[in-house]
Amino acid sequence: MRRTVSFAVLAGVVAMAGLARANGVTDYPRASDAGVEAGGHDFRVFVHGARNTVLLEPAPADMNRAALYWADDEWRVAARSFLAPFGCAVAGMTRIAKAGPAWEATYYCPLGTDLPALVRQQAAAAPAEPPKP
Repeated sequence: MRRTVSFAVLAGVVAMAGLARANGVTDYPRASDAGVEAGGHDFRVFVHGARNTVLLEPAPADMNRAALYWADDEWRVAARSFLAPFGCAVAGMTRIAKAGPAWEATYYCPLGTDLPALVRQQAAAAPAEPPKP
């Protein structure tokens, strides 16, 4: 019974995350550019350089951890945690879909900073994760 309920919750959250993508964020890259941990939660981050926005979604491991009920400020902390190492800051936050756990952050960076390029460089330089047993 417990496994069935967990699966049902997970399926609903995944469906709602898909709905969030359908509601105006289809022009983000299909693959996550990066991830960030904030407040004990893991987030996937998608960078849209042309609009100076980042999309935050729960990482797959956090999909079953009540992402729908995370406080609004937890999403803002995640956006700040992702942007700060690049010298960038959050200008505003918008919930993408009222039914799903996804937020979009508008950001600004120092003049001449190309956030998408910096994120790609960081990802290319990161060591590959060892296989999990």
